[in-house]
Amino acid sequence: MTTIRSVLSIINKRPIGAGVDITGEVIGGAPNWATSGQRKILQAGPGLVKPNVVVALDGSGKYRSVNEALQEVPADNKKPFIIYVKQGVYYEWINVTQRMTNLVLIGDGATKTKISHNQGYTVTRQTYVTATFGVDAVGFIAKDIGFENSAGPAKFQAVALRVSSDMCIFYRVRVDGYQDSLFAHRGRQFYRECTISGTIDFIFGDAVALFQRCNIIVRKPMQGQSNMVLASGKNRKTDPSALILQNCRIQAHPLLFPVRFTIKSYLGRPWKKYATHIVMFTQIDDLIDLAGWHPWDNTSFGLDTCFFAEFNNSGLGASLRKRANWAGVKTRKLPPIYFNKFTATSALMEGRQFIKDSGIPYTQGLTV
Repeated sequence: MTTIRSVLSIINKRPIGAGVDITGEVIGGAPNWATSGQRKILQAGPGLVKPNVVVALDGSGKYRSVNEALQEVPADNKKPFIIYVKQGVYYEWINVTQRMTNLVLIGDGATKTKISHNQGYTVTRQTYVTATFGVDAVGFIAKDIGFENSAGPAKFQAVALRVSSDMCIFYRVRVDGYQDSLFAHRGRQFYRECTISGTIDFIFGDAVALFQRCNIIVRKPMQGQSNMVLASGKNRKTDPSALILQNCRIQAHPLLFPVRFTIKSYLGRPWKKYATHIVMFTQIDDLIDLAGWHPWDNTSFGLDTCFFAEFNNSGLGASLRKRANWAGVKTRKLPPIYFNKFTATSALMEGRQFIKDSGIPYTQGLTV
């Protein structure tokens, strides 16, 4: 049976299972797409895979909108169903429903193919439904495509991407918004070489979400606001959920950069009582306040029950000497073996199979 891994491996024309380098980076099946590779998808030559549906604003595909193409996804699909979305900005409000399983959405590049909408929070429109693109289906993969909520900071909570399902993978994807850009709602989620931008709690949710080699861009908020990168929604201590940054970079957007010392930015805060945030092997630029972490609305909520740990980070914002002094902030250096539980192949992530099957590169353990 054709698997998602085999499809992506053929597309990328790389051998499957080619080995592991000295840092633990799995190098077999690593995608290496360029414009020529995108053209090859549309060809029917030997060893190449055609997408099931092509979407193009200029009429060169079967449909002009992604929503139209989604109607062709077989219910409870058992094998990859590939939708190729050509270059352009698609102004759509999209939900991948539970029965659209094993969907693969591929664009021409995260800055070339973009899905955009502008819904913000209101009394009658809760944060969940503001998402430009929502995923409720198991086994979803997005590659080389962008998701944007263009509502702006004045609309408060405005989600660009909501992921509410298991075994979902995002590779070379861009997620742009302000407050609540990425709602990692639930399930196991893997983000590789993605760019995620925002202001307040802009990576939030109750998922087990692992971000590897991602670029985290902190934007300029409205006057009087501070920036929070992470906001875990873990309600119970026994829940497996965690937001994990590994080998990432946290940096200031060009508009924030000149005022990065007057507008406060933090790694995160405890949205729910047992919030769990792990930041490891990540470059933290000097925009992050030396306290590192911030209370929820200046209260004591979750300060003793959260778990915020940093390991082997670099950059001027990575010093632990002046970190917030709460029981939940682990400034004492924990042994490397402790952080193994937050890696791609750990029991927590249970990603050995679904990440491996995707065919994209990933770090299977700690980078040392």
